[in-house]
Amino acid sequence: MIEKQIDFSLLVVTDSANIDRYKAGFGREIGITPFFATSPDQARQMFKSFDINAVVYPNDLLFTPADFRKKDPNTAVAVTTTKPDTTRFDDLVGVWAFEAGADQFFREPIQPRVLASYMRSVVRRTRENIGEEDYEHFVLGDFDLDFIRYEFKKKGKQLSLREKEVNVLKAFVLNRGKLLTREQLLDHAWGAESYLVEARNVDVQVRALREKMEDDPGKPKYFQSVRGFGYKFNIETSD
Repeated sequence: MIEKQIDFSLLVVTDSANIDRYKAGFGREIGITPFFATSPDQARQMFKSFDINAVVYPNDLLFTPADFRKKDPNTAVAVTTTKPDTTRFDDLVGVWAFEAGADQFFREPIQPRVLASYMRSVVRRTRENIGEEDYEHFVLGDFDLDFIRYEFKKKGKQLSLREKEVNVLKAFVLNRGKLLTREQLLDHAWGAESYLVEARNVDVQVRALREKMEDDPGKPKYFQSVRGFGYKFNIETSD
């Protein structure tokens, strides 16, 4: 039986020696919006700025799983180590990680696909427990956006959206009020094929969403440009 594909965002905190390997690996993972940080300050800023569903970080940083569950107690957390392979060390760090609330403990290097599969399974179990509907159906202001049934309405009137428009819209909805770069929107909309597509194609999708969802596409209220960076989706929520 093939499990339903889920979309989620993953923050990987790692060192400069592993960052390129992770970026290459996660670039091929469909359904994952990856974020990468190489320092504690960068990790804190990314976690504050974006809606992150899962986090992977090394045990030698001054973090605990609870630090990443302040915004959402259901955030999946894994701890990694690059220390020498000794049973005693692994036992001590592993016990600390699990007692601190981590969902898993890994030794570097780990294949990005293995890590992605595990974190996906944790996120899936969490959503099944609290209800997938919470992550797939949104009532936002004048909009009723149902990504399960593929039904999108404004003030009760059906909106006709194409596949890539839906993918970009979902990235906006999951990160409403947050800045998203063209590259991040591109990854979410095109997945594994994003490296074949020009980032400016995102502008085409945003323009189409404005035409279909804004009251005045020439003066967008919801899909706002951030010059030189990307876009924000600003909307008052009723949930």
